[in-house]
Amino acid sequence: MTLLTINTQTISIFVALSMVLFSIIITFVIAPRLKKIKAKKILNHSGVEADAIILNITQTGHYINQLPEVKIQVQVQPDRGRNFITETLSFNETGTMQAGSKIRVKYNPDNTKEIQLAR
Repeated sequence: MTLLTINTQTISIFVALSMVLFSIIITFVIAPRLKKIKAKKILNHSGVEADAIILNITQTGHYINQLPEVKIQVQVQPDRGRNFITETLSFNETGTMQAGSKIRVKYNPDNTKEIQLAR
């Protein structure tokens, strides 16, 4: 009887810890990624397209499919309103982007920190 009680308690603790770990993973890993995906979809659909000049490119140290992730600082030159400086993350597929290059971006006019490269 004692052995059965210990096993039941052990299982209960294991289940509780698993639920806590699962909640942490959802809160800190999955939810932020889903939020970023949603923001990108919104930008693709309703973002304002503009020219931008690359001011700086730095590698983050992360790679996906052997492509380096880079942080790109740009000066956006919207058709209306003032120029602004912001940054975005991207993968440098060709290695041709460099400081001084002109690119197209999409941004959220209500929050100019929300920006992505126009494709």
